[in-house]
Amino acid sequence: MSEKKKPQVAWLSGGYHSRRARLRSIRERFEGFEQAEIDGEMSVGYLIQKLRDGGCFDPKRLVIVHAMPQFKGVKKKNVDDIIKAMSRMNDDCFVVFNGLDKTKDKALYEFCEKHGKCYDFETKFERKQAEFYVEDRLEAMGMKAESGVSEMIIENCAYDPAVGGLGADQLEMAMQRLILYVAPEKTVRVVDVEATMYSFDNFVIWDLVNALDVRDYDRCMKMLSQAHLVDPNIPAAITQMMTTLLWRYRLILLLRESVSNGASQQEAMQHATEVYKLTKTGTGLSARMTSEPYKTGEKAGQPQSIWSYNVVRNCCEGMYGRTASLELWSRRDIYRLITVLQEAMALLRGTTESEALMIADMVFMKACNLLPDKQVEQVIKAFERTKIA
Repeated sequence: MSEKKKPQVAWLSGGYHSRRARLRSIRERFEGFEQAEIDGEMSVGYLIQKLRDGGCFDPKRLVIVHAMPQFKGVKKKNVDDIIKAMSRMNDDCFVVFNGLDKTKDKALYEFCEKHGKCYDFETKFERKQAEFYVEDRLEAMGMKAESGVSEMIIENCAYDPAVGGLGADQLEMAMQRLILYVAPEKTVRVVDVEATMYSFDNFVIWDLVNALDVRDYDRCMKMLSQAHLVDPNIPAAITQMMTTLLWRYRLILLLRESVSNGASQQEAMQHATEVYKLTKTGTGLSARMTSEPYKTGEKAGQPQSIWSYNVVRNCCEGMYGRTASLELWSRRDIYRLITVLQEAMALLRGTTESEALMIADMVFMKACNLLPDKQVEQVIKAFERTKIA
């Protein structure tokens, strides 16, 4: 190969489904080429041989490296040999590095970045990105979705513990199942999403919230059994749960009080979004509390709300046809639950694993109206005596 010509190399990293689609198009482009698949079971020598030589009758070849081959001796020397071989490839040889780690194999990645083409696909979506992705996929298939379909797919099928958020691959798998299920129909309904949803081993706090809203104690306990997925430290995991529940049910109490005192639902929602997070500035006598601003995005510099508009709206209007949480809680019940949650937060400090689970059980029983106020007081006093002792 002439030194003035760029080596024909490509680097594919990121989401599996996106890499697979790109690799398929590359294979189609080089149809008729001899194909060599390299994995971790092969030697560096075999890879270098494929880079240098063609077949007896057809020298055109496509070399796909799915994993780094076995090294002989020092890794750096082996990588240097691979780069040298790629620099001297014939024009009829094309190399694809598929799914390698660009940080662990930095030298190869930099070579591809300089001399070839790098495709770094998304592995994790932000919420808006996920919504656009669902809409684009359905539109590409000539399908339309009912209201609520995108939200339901994202919230129930897209979470991926491996990426700590909405996984691109998880979402694509959900879309493939849904499209295959719905076809040849052109309208995707909420019931279609429900039919193709699957369960996976993770903890979603909103599942616990939904269970509490309908006083489903059994489902609450099932969620509690998954506390280790929130944090291996069980007391810490339960503290996170209680903190989120307190945050949400304080919102419902605020909305309930506003409506009960004559405000319209829209006015109550507006008022809730105007309750801002506070942060402490200064020390000693000069310390004061100020609203915490948004640090990035369109609202950068503006006061940051404790509850977003979407969270407030979902409490007032419900989701997926469910009864709104605001309608499921009376002022009396929500006040009592918040009181128990506050007591639980205080009791959770310095507890053992079994004590933390008992405290969570007490909260769930109270929320589901299975434990009278008098017994709740007795349980709390028993824990307080244990702490004093």
